Amino acid sequence: MSIVTKAAVARSADGNFVVEKVTLDDLRDDEILVEVHACGICHMDIEAKKTMELPAILGHEGAGVDADIGRKVTSVKIGDRVVMGYGSCGNCIPCGHDQAYFCDRGWELTFGGGRLDGSATAIDAAGNSLRAAFFQQSSFARHAITLARSVVPISDSVPWHVAAAVPCGFLTGAGTAQNILAVGPDSSFLVRGVGAVGLGAVMAAKRAGCHNIVASDLRENRLQIARDFGATA
Repeated sequence: MSIVTKAAVARSADGNFVVEKVTLDDLRDDEILVEVHACGICHMDIEAKKTMELPAILGHEGAGVDADIGRKVTSVKIGDRVVMGYGSCGNCIPCGHDQAYFCDRGWELTFGGGRLDGSATAIDAAGNSLRAAFFQQSSFARHAITLARSVVPISDSVPWHVAAAVPCGFLTGAGTAQNILAVGPDSSFLVRGVGAVGLGAVMAAKRAGCHNIVASDLRENRLQIARDFGATA
């Protein structure tokens, strides 16, 4: 069943986001409708206005509650609190080896503006298709359609503003340290820039048992946070 909701729509590369009524498409069997409770704002959302076809609904750091699920979704249920991540096809070799971040169709899923079959997930009040499914979520909205394999359930103890910091910044930093660089107890690790991405890398390195974690930044307050989160110098 389609749903009418509100979204922050980008209609020009240099203009502000405009809150509008939009209609989301019916759910597919492997999709979830999330009622968004918090969404981070990433530099990528701002840059995407200059590179994507517009008008578009952006946003890729969403967290919320499952409001509806597709017929074949078994990994989560209605009412679950979830964080929304990036899209993946689920069928390529990297996806089959639990490396969805290397999905063969990742670029298309992230920036294509729709589903893999080309269909739109949202239309505006005039009935015109919007470029949405940004990172397969477009979470600058009250509701977002995402893939079941893209969400991770979270406990009731996680505040929404913390949950919304996880999907892009923290995920990128932690994933790079853990999966790409494989930082461990014998590593010496330098993190240049300790914003959300860098702090994710610092925390992942500490969790991996790294004893020499150096944080570099121009802002003293960021360096102090990095020390609190595990940097040794």
